[in-house]
Amino acid sequence: TVNNVTFEGNSAGNYGGAINSSASIVTITGDNTLFKNNSAVTHGGAIYASYSGSVYSVIEMTDGRFEGNTAMAGGAISSRTGCTVTFTGTVFVGNKAESKANDQGGGAIYTNNNTLTLSGVTLDGNSSAYYGGAIAGLGATIVIKDNSIIKNSTGTTGGAIQLRNGGSCTITDSTVSDNTATNYGTVYMTGVGKLTVNGLVANGNKAVRGGVFYVSGGTTTITNVTASDNVVTNGGELLYAGGSSTTVTVNYKTDEEKTSWENGTKNNGATVIYKAA
Repeated sequence: TVNNVTFEGNSAGNYGGAINSSASIVTITGDNTLFKNNSAVTHGGAIYASYSGSVYSVIEMTDGRFEGNTAMAGGAISSRTGCTVTFTGTVFVGNKAESKANDQGGGAIYTNNNTLTLSGVTLDGNSSAYYGGAIAGLGATIVIKDNSIIKNSTGTTGGAIQLRNGGSCTITDSTVSDNTATNYGTVYMTGVGKLTVNGLVANGNKAVRGGVFYVSGGTTTITNVTASDNVVTNGGELLYAGGSSTTVTVNYKTDEEKTSWENGTKNNGATVIYKAA
């Protein structure tokens, strides 16, 4: 158990600059808990969570702050198969994932085949050289509620969030604004995954395609999204949907909203359904 402790300037030759948890339960609390300028050569600049045999780490953090941490994947935290990670009211600012490897990324958070829950969390100004400016998930179950995900950036896809290799992501009553993807999508999903959005403000994001959403494969349901001033250079100011294995349902309340989605969508062989809510 950690309460109101500062971890600053620590480094690891491999995993977890400040904390390396293997098959452990780690509880972190306190407004004054700070992980700052820690680094790891590979995963988890501040925290790394893994497993031993059939016993998996559980990380639970309430409040506190991650600032300026760096790693190849998961600038602040990286968690692996079977672990459970929960953040409530935590702030992630200026963390970096520096690897350009195909299976890494996550400027603040990297999650691989496990469960990640974020409630009332702020992710601000994090960056990834490759995938997921704030969050990169591979085959993970991700739940996002009442989050502010702003001013993050990536060298390729998912200016804010990237989900690959299946898994699911549920976003509720959150803000995803002013994020930048050098390539595709502020919220990016590829593979046989599931993306569910209900209540999102998305303003001022930038990408080549998919100013708000880029989906290729899987099932996506979009409800109650307010979007403006998102910029793309090659189609899909609101949504880019590609591939015959992709199904997107957009629930709308007014004809004006439906028209906005129709005009803001670039469909490249996907099934896109507009449904009156």
